[in-house]
Amino acid sequence: MNLRFPQRDEIREVANLPTMAVDLGFASKKKSCGLAWQVRSEVCRPERSDFGRCIEKVAAFLSDNANSVLVVEAPLSGLFNTDGNPTGRTPFEEASVAGKTDRRYWYVGAGAAVGLGAVFLFSQLSRLVTPETNLIHVVEGFVSFKTRRSNDKEDALALLNGLRHSDTTQIYDIEATEGERCVNMLNLAGLASQEDPCPTVMVVTV
Repeated sequence: MNLRFPQRDEIREVANLPTMAVDLGFASKKKSCGLAWQVRSEVCRPERSDFGRCIEKVAAFLSDNANSVLVVEAPLSGLFNTDGNPTGRTPFEEASVAGKTDRRYWYVGAGAAVGLGAVFLFSQLSRLVTPETNLIHVVEGFVSFKTRRSNDKEDALALLNGLRHSDTTQIYDIEATEGERCVNMLNLAGLASQEDPCPTVMVVTV
């Protein structure tokens, strides 16, 4: 499979392609992943699955569509400060909630866990997706700080709808300032080149 990382000004070009959106979980037993997919304008029926079944479903979808979009709700990039330490990808990893600053940094807790899960996901997809010429546009999804409880299926559907309505969706390019370093996680897995940019982040609310 061939991976491409469309940036903010290119998202509109891929917004109506066949799309698989994954709210990724990385649990040993429970159904921790939400999936929502759409090829044309058919009704989307999201579902939940465990991590292993999620890989199978995503691989089958990407194999069936020669030119598609994969949105994954997991950190697909990392940012390091001038001292070489991990730092937050602002502004979307911080928010004011009930008068307090809440943070969901890519390198802490659940972010770090599903980031690792994403590397395993893509490494398996590189083996399973056929034909090798299929083009996959990769976008990072970020379900913002929630004001209500939602499930994995709702989050995946929100990601899919966010891409379809990209004109009104918050989208951020991950760029390092002077002295900082941005790392594409898939480069660490040998699935992206040093020249590839970090995946754009699409922020949605539920």
